Amino acid sequence: HLPNSIQTFYANHYLRETLKLEKMIKPDDIYEYSISEKFKEKLSLIINDFTDEERNILGEPELPTISKNDSKHLIPSKFILNFLSLANKICSSQSSSSYINSSNEPSEFIFDQIEENCEINDDIKKLNDLFWPGPMTIILKKKKESKISNLASANLDTIGVRIPNNITALKLIKSFGKPIAAPSANTSSSLSPTEANHVYEYFKNDKNLSIILDGGSTQIGLESTIINLDNDKIEILRHGGVSAEELKEKFPQKVINIEQKANEIIIAPGMLSKHYSPAVPLRINAKKAEKNELLIGFGPNYNAPNLSFEGSLVEAASNLFSFLAKYQKKYSKIAIAPIPNKGIGRAINDRIKRATSKN
Repeated sequence: HLPNSIQTFYANHYLRETLKLEKMIKPDDIYEYSISEKFKEKLSLIINDFTDEERNILGEPELPTISKNDSKHLIPSKFILNFLSLANKICSSQSSSSYINSSNEPSEFIFDQIEENCEINDDIKKLNDLFWPGPMTIILKKKKESKISNLASANLDTIGVRIPNNITALKLIKSFGKPIAAPSANTSSSLSPTEANHVYEYFKNDKNLSIILDGGSTQIGLESTIINLDNDKIEILRHGGVSAEELKEKFPQKVINIEQKANEIIIAPGMLSKHYSPAVPLRINAKKAEKNELLIGFGPNYNAPNLSFEGSLVEAASNLFSFLAKYQKKYSKIAIAPIPNKGIGRAINDRIKRATSKN
């Protein structure tokens, strides 16, 4: 979760760029600025759309005070700070998981958008019922009348679609009213971020970055499973949060293809041989550390740092990228202990293998 100082930085950036203020804000200050009627109406709609649970978590938001001059408004800077940290407060609350699971309206809206733009069959609907919202991306054929830009699909007639299991992302898509092209928030071939401060570290010097919307740390820690349906087969193009075993259990009549073919055409993210790489050399299936090397263990036979002392693949997946992001700053070389190649362990080994690739 972002510290208050960084939240204040983003709030300052928002106020200065959007409201054209010339000085940094302080939490108890009040500012007067010009605002359009359209923006005022939109802001009121957003505030009125807060759920009761959001209000309980954040506290009743304070509306900007309108002065006598309709073109001028007074707004406490504390309101902006609260507004920007709303998603983080929701996702860090103990009730957030049950709230996500009990509210499926945004995901239903997103699936309607998918049906509008992509060709859908009964298998896709079943996958939606079983795994969405969640860590699964499906390669679908775009409809001829699809409004999705070719830039979002690399000029292919297919596109990868997903419904994320994160209330912040779901509400963002629902509010926008259209599909959102959402590549990973990292620089090319580097580690995927698992929390907002990782994104900040990647892009803190990028003047084009306006705001980071913090939806909390990722629940799984790895990217989504990418699948492609081909008649009686389900091809796993990238292992991720939904395992081959889960797919086989739910689709016993389907052949589950888990191996990526050599020289296969790249139709989805994460299929490059080198990807997800830390800034230092990484060694796989290591049982002990070499000179000047940190060993990250797995299971009860290894000391700290350890992806999971209990040998939990789910816990290891959750820790993998965050451990690499942390220790690449402190060590010149990193090694990782053997990980069982089953369940989500396939996804862990896939990430480590791509991270160690020299191609």
